[in-house]
Amino acid sequence: MNMGMSPTLTITPRIHLPIATPTQITATIPFYQAHPSRNVSPASFPSSPQITETYHNECEIKRSKNSPCSSSKESQTPPPLIVPRSSSAISKLSASSTPKSKSTPNPKNYTNSHNLIDFAQADDKNSVRVSILQEFDPLSDSYYSSSSSRTISPDYSGDDALSVCESVYEEYDPYDFIYHGSGNNSVSDPIYATISRPDSTPLSPAAPRMSTIDRRSFKNVKRNLLKIIEDVSHKSLNKDPDLKAFYNMVYNVRKQYRYNDPDTNMGLVISPMVSYQYTDGLSIKLQVHPDFEGRTSTSRSVLHVMSKIFTVTTSVEHVTLQLTYDLEAPTTSQYTLKVWGSNEYLVPTTLLSDYEYVHDCIKLDEDVVLILIPDSKKDKSFARTIQDDNDDETLKFDKIIPYDSIVHISYESLEILLETVENEMQKLEEAALQMGRGSNASVMPSLQPLKVIQSVKCIINLMGDLCTLDIMQTVEALMESCRNFLPSNVQTLSFSEAISSNCNKIRFAIQNLIEMYVQAFTVDFDVKSPLTSEPTKYVHDVIDSVILRICAIYRPAFDWEYEEYYITAQIYHGTKKIGRALFSQPSKKTERDQLWPSRIVLEFEDVPINSLARESRLVLQVFGKSLANSDSEDAKNSSAPVYREEEIGWAAVQFFNYEGIMSQGSILLSIWPKDSNYINDHIYGPAPAMGTHPEPDHCMIGIEIVTPTKIQFPTVSPELYSNVIKGDFSSLDNETQQLLIDACEQDMLYKFPPEIREILWEKRHYLYHLPQALPKVLLAAHSWAYVQLPDLHGMLHTWARLKPIQALELLLPVYPDLEVRKFAVRWVRGLTNDELVDYLPQLVVALRHETYENSPLAQFLLDRALRSPRFAHHLFWLLCHSLPGDAPQNCMADIRNKDDPISEVRHHRRLKLLLRALLAICGKSLGDCFLSQQSLVKRLNDVAEDVQKTKESHRLTVLHNALGQIHKDLQDNPTSLPLSPTLRVTGVEVQTSSYFPSNTLPLKINFVMEDSSIRPAIYKVGDDLQQDMLTLQMIRLMDKLWLNWGLDLRMVAFTCIPTSKKKGMIEMVTKAETLRKIQVEHGLTGSFKDKPIAEWLAKHNPSELEYGRAVQNFTASCAGYCVITYILGICDRHNDNIMLKTSGHLFHIDYGKFLGDAQMFGNFKRDRAPFVLTSDMAYVINGGDRPTEKFHQFVDLCCQAFNIIRNHRNLFCF
Repeated sequence: MNMGMSPTLTITPRIHLPIATPTQITATIPFYQAHPSRNVSPASFPSSPQITETYHNECEIKRSKNSPCSSSKESQTPPPLIVPRSSSAISKLSASSTPKSKSTPNPKNYTNSHNLIDFAQADDKNSVRVSILQEFDPLSDSYYSSSSSRTISPDYSGDDALSVCESVYEEYDPYDFIYHGSGNNSVSDPIYATISRPDSTPLSPAAPRMSTIDRRSFKNVKRNLLKIIEDVSHKSLNKDPDLKAFYNMVYNVRKQYRYNDPDTNMGLVISPMVSYQYTDGLSIKLQVHPDFEGRTSTSRSVLHVMSKIFTVTTSVEHVTLQLTYDLEAPTTSQYTLKVWGSNEYLVPTTLLSDYEYVHDCIKLDEDVVLILIPDSKKDKSFARTIQDDNDDETLKFDKIIPYDSIVHISYESLEILLETVENEMQKLEEAALQMGRGSNASVMPSLQPLKVIQSVKCIINLMGDLCTLDIMQTVEALMESCRNFLPSNVQTLSFSEAISSNCNKIRFAIQNLIEMYVQAFTVDFDVKSPLTSEPTKYVHDVIDSVILRICAIYRPAFDWEYEEYYITAQIYHGTKKIGRALFSQPSKKTERDQLWPSRIVLEFEDVPINSLARESRLVLQVFGKSLANSDSEDAKNSSAPVYREEEIGWAAVQFFNYEGIMSQGSILLSIWPKDSNYINDHIYGPAPAMGTHPEPDHCMIGIEIVTPTKIQFPTVSPELYSNVIKGDFSSLDNETQQLLIDACEQDMLYKFPPEIREILWEKRHYLYHLPQALPKVLLAAHSWAYVQLPDLHGMLHTWARLKPIQALELLLPVYPDLEVRKFAVRWVRGLTNDELVDYLPQLVVALRHETYENSPLAQFLLDRALRSPRFAHHLFWLLCHSLPGDAPQNCMADIRNKDDPISEVRHHRRLKLLLRALLAICGKSLGDCFLSQQSLVKRLNDVAEDVQKTKESHRLTVLHNALGQIHKDLQDNPTSLPLSPTLRVTGVEVQTSSYFPSNTLPLKINFVMEDSSIRPAIYKVGDDLQQDMLTLQMIRLMDKLWLNWGLDLRMVAFTCIPTSKKKGMIEMVTKAETLRKIQVEHGLTGSFKDKPIAEWLAKHNPSELEYGRAVQNFTASCAGYCVITYILGICDRHNDNIMLKTSGHLFHIDYGKFLGDAQMFGNFKRDRAPFVLTSDMAYVINGGDRPTEKFHQFVDLCCQAFNIIRNHRNLFCF
């Protein structure tokens, strides 16, 4: 609609095409990351002040030149990467871009009318306005006349003909948003408007070209408002094609898994498996508890426990048969081994060395405790039944897609108001017609436009005071027509026509408001579709520019008290900016009168439509400018007024919906406030889904995307993928080969110079055999417009398969393309269920970067959840802790945790959809187990909060009383702990449970397992455990990496499961004490002595053999945690969060400070050492107070561990 609006302000990007000189191209490109093959030597391991103070002369650790930690200038400059002079890239690179200065809003004065602010400005006389389409139009003569100088790779006829001329690269870092809080790259790749259409590109049907306003003009006939809406309460959510596709995906995934398939519905949990290498002949001691008729053993009765020695490479089947024979088990049954204290089972066809539990027992110097049971006693309670299959055959839409609309407007209430408006306008039109025909003014009826206006305002109030500019201007036009009526006017007939025309415009304005409203919110009504279908054109056939009109900001917040406001618009593809940001002219917030809301009006134009990628989105940022404080330094040093700019909020919209239809027409977007800790949140895609803002009366911005016709982004035909031609890598000269190999081996975070990116892109067809090159080539791509997709997607189908761990990189937000992410998921499928659990937190976070709710990643997660109860369990709690409420699957959309930043809420719908889908298809038994865990966690949360509120003298009594009731309920209804689905608890040992006297008073609860064993756990309320969970995940990954390389550092890693915001359960490590408690046994000065740790270990390991083994465990684990705390920057290390087991294993707890976030005392860091290695630790390692060869062995362990992590550093960047 454009009723009375000011003309659209058209802004075209400025084109700068400086020609690159040979010296620019052949410049040396230094690589600032050391090559992976250059390892850290023992002498290069970073030193600790504690060591250097104690052993300054003997044990000082020096940095070598090859160490990244070295401060020498030489060590900071790795071997340079030289662009080879013989490379064809040098001769072919014909243009290079230069950095441009950031655009700033024009401070010109604006004109202010009596009701609105006109932002249309005269063109800047100093600017050069060049149309991209005119400059690069492939149909124009100028294009072909200049194309002769543009070289094409001679190696292929099928190479991208414009790979050189389009590669006007600028300095660009795809991961810049990680390093800079604002996420604003100073420059970005320009828009590539030059298009080369393949012969098989689909053509759009011919259609007359018309603007958005023209398209609405054919509807400009009188209509009844009551006939424009329809009741869709029975299918209000079915309108969203993305939600419909998500539901269909869930339904189809569930249909693939039947109850009688033993491979995918075992109903039990196999003990986690690993693939470590052990030395030949390594033996382990098994303690086996028989649990069959006539021979039953419990933790309190060990008469029938059998101990036996087996080599670690013995098969489980052999162990089972041997134990069955030795225990004289009845031969009428088959038998299975399961882990003591857990419902984890061992598979007969595997080896003992295949299990993580066996390895944990080996490194902790403990016996492997198992239970021998007949197959009839296997716990298959998690299996889906035939009833589950039958129920899921009729899986209902609303079971997965909840109706949780925030704005409560019903069809009936809107219908009543529309009827009122229609009646009042009909009365006004009849009166105007009668007045136009009458000649006697005394008998003429009186015009009453105020009733029409009041009824229109009722509709506006019903819709949350969303008064559009169209409504304002059409109502004003109606009032003006009524005021201008003169009985003596000879043109009396035109008066009734004017009134009727203005009433009809009001109808269209109201219809436009309703159309925007139903798109922005979930309601039970919709605007009826027109009988005639609008012609559709494919996106690559549309050469028009996108015209974006920012109409107004609705319901601006009361705390917006700035002098001026302006808006920036930027198109993103993933985290990458496309083109330059456009800045609006500054404006003021004004109050028109008491009846209408405040207005800010802006208009400007954006970029060509055919350059848009499928996943591109428009991001608008609202900024406020206020006068700086006169006491500020800038104000004192400037004679002119100094303004302070601040980002207020942002809004975003995807250019194409799930079906590939381009967004067009009037749209209402929610304005999301800028959170202090999420200052670059707007660059993380995708755009928030409509209606997900948690506040019902939040600020909104109205925009209009003007397109010539309905536009669709077509799918790429698989036939086009066959056009990709492979090149012979060996045909390249040696220098180019080496350059490409070195570039492909760089870190994923390395910022490639423009010249290297250009070479990677130009020589992409030679690199199909290098899997690690694919991510770098994708990041070097010129454009992701439709005409480029056959080449880009063809590469995916032809490229060498990435390893599953490598493919995780393609799920980062810098790779938004749907096909790329689809292939990433396909390659990640190579991971086993146990391996996937280690990366599950990152996969759940990657869901946020999917463009649509229905995605291959969501399907993959549900697929694996149906295969593995353990995977489903961890997925359930990862989704729960990211959502608000005790039962987040049933929470309304407007509920959120108090401490959650509001920007986090935009992800809640997607996570909630996946959570509800998981509960809907996992089966009744497993679903009931999840719900009972939620109930247990809620009760523990209440207990923890009651203990925190109670006086210290009564805390233990309150705790025991509450746990006593929980114990009774668990006896009647056993459930699993959030720590693992295999930890089945039947009660609580109340009297031995207590709490820790720390700040948050964590609960220490001793749970009783099904086999009567005791499992201690910690429940904590008040600390955010997500950081602990992430750190422990990194520790487990590092430990597994070391073990795969044959380095066993005897690491102790425990489980931490956040259950909701600042709540969670932690696995408790037994037989361990803090260093503080160990040191205070030697008095108040125990912390300053060297012998406390050694004497404590000697007390618990009295024999020489036991003590020697404890020292070995201490040395290895201390080396591992030194490296881990150094790499992860773990701070706040003191003797209260470093613990030691009686077996000598050292480990850290409480990871509230990491990545260098050190505890501060004023301006001084409390943690000044890169890691903790004190003199009493060195005393244990050396075996005394003098340095020995053992300490050099300790340093060697540290260096080996560091180099292994360094050579696999990309793994920890995902």
